[in-house]
Amino acid sequence: MDKIIDNNLFGKFIRLLYIATAIGAFTDIFDTSVVGGASASIITSLKITTPEFGLLGSMTFIGGLVGAISFGFLSDKIGRKKSFILTLLLFIIFEFLSGLAPNYYSLLVFRVIVGFAIGADYVPAITLLSEFVEPDKRGSSFDFFWIIAN
Repeated sequence: MDKIIDNNLFGKFIRLLYIATAIGAFTDIFDTSVVGGASASIITSLKITTPEFGLLGSMTFIGGLVGAISFGFLSDKIGRKKSFILTLLLFIIFEFLSGLAPNYYSLLVFRVIVGFAIGADYVPAITLLSEFVEPDKRGSSFDFFWIIAN
């Protein structure tokens, strides 16, 4: 039986998919680490209290929960590739804006959107992996994804 897909080209696509999903997973955990590490600077520069910083840290996870729960529907409507790119763009733009936030309240909003993008990123990333990876290699593919994410 003739092969429909060129294995060499498909192999390059799978490697690119692995890299893209791994970068997305890595940046998610890296983001949380950077905010935690910069806590003293954020508290000092924005003149906020420790509880306010706690709320700020929570906003990323609250946004992530909303993104993870709600983004599957949009991903089905516009496609996994477009939704994956959209989540990465949202993450990049609002992460950059978080670094330039002029006050606490704008930073809260930016962090919620960053969190939304983080949670939403898992929906198309995992779906793309499961769709294109050979069935007998899915377990190790997901292991790789979650190892990079944590």
